[in-house]
Amino acid sequence: WRMNNPMFQWPSAGLTNALRGTFTDDELDEDGTNFDSLSEDYTIEEMILAGYGMGTFQFDNLTVVAGVRVEATDVTATGNIFFEGDDPENVEIRKYEDDYTHVLPSVNLKYNFSENLIGRAAYYASIVRPAFGEMRPTIALNDDRDEAELGNPALDPYEADNFDLSIEYYPTKLSVLSAGVFYKEISNPIFGANYDIDDVPGSVDLSLLPDTVEEVFTYVNGENATVKGIELNYVQQLDFIGDFWEGFLVSANVTIAESEASVPDEEDPLLTRDVPMLKQNDLIWNASIGYDRGPWDLRISANFRDDYLDELFGANIDRYTSDHLSVEASAKYDVNDNLQVFVEGKNLTDEPEYYYFGSENRLSQYDEYGARYVIGARLTY
Repeated sequence: WRMNNPMFQWPSAGLTNALRGTFTDDELDEDGTNFDSLSEDYTIEEMILAGYGMGTFQFDNLTVVAGVRVEATDVTATGNIFFEGDDPENVEIRKYEDDYTHVLPSVNLKYNFSENLIGRAAYYASIVRPAFGEMRPTIALNDDRDEAELGNPALDPYEADNFDLSIEYYPTKLSVLSAGVFYKEISNPIFGANYDIDDVPGSVDLSLLPDTVEEVFTYVNGENATVKGIELNYVQQLDFIGDFWEGFLVSANVTIAESEASVPDEEDPLLTRDVPMLKQNDLIWNASIGYDRGPWDLRISANFRDDYLDELFGANIDRYTSDHLSVEASAKYDVNDNLQVFVEGKNLTDEPEYYYFGSENRLSQYDEYGARYVIGARLTY
């Protein structure tokens, strides 16, 4: 008995031919399977106990919100140290335990100069814990066993004191013009870096590396860093021009920043050198125009970021990613109160992204992602 629908007929000659090269006579590579499993297995347990208190105080036109948060962190990282060709019965266990407590105060001030003009000031302390991938307690070797990549479970979280000051002007209910300045003082910034084996900072545990290793990629804490800059923002509905422009909205914002961090030198870990903060842009801006009236919501926007430091290799050969401009557009239509259809397009200009060592004429990596389109519907009930 066979179903009339050819989709369910079996066997299918086309499917059989398609699968012919999928299943082979290769035998199980038990050693390779054990190596892949054992060498990459690790566990990280991070327990965070936090408590906070906050109070709001009103003084005429001044509002003060102040508080403090206390976070106690207990972390345990365990991983297998196992290299290709080793006896699986002799797997070494790398284990690291640490605990630390941070007291994080904050205060926010808001002052109403008038109904349309508001000033804000803020201070807050913050931390960023290392990512699990940065602190993984495992070691990976290349085929020649002369290059190693390893996590650093002894990384400290980076700590920051943050200061913000801004002024906001609201000419209408749907318009705003604002300007702000910010400053961040950072301790223990985290960087990924490449070192010759003799130059790896002492905070990195090399005791389990084979003697054949000559170069190491790992993660280290820098000494300190600063980030400072300004932010400008503008949002304006265009209905003041005339009735036709009701529903049109333009917006633009720009952030200009300057950063500097002190990190261990790759050639002499007793020395330091100054670099920009990792993945910190000096310039970011975006601009958009939209129409939102009745069932229609239409928008087109441009987003730009300049190049930034991606990875440390050494003075004049650090890896950077290039600046990037992307254009996006979307159209949404409300068929009724429950159904919306939409189309979205991203990276419409097919802007490539590339990485370089030190200067743009030393290419490291080149990526093309192409434009991406999404068509869909949203149903709510």
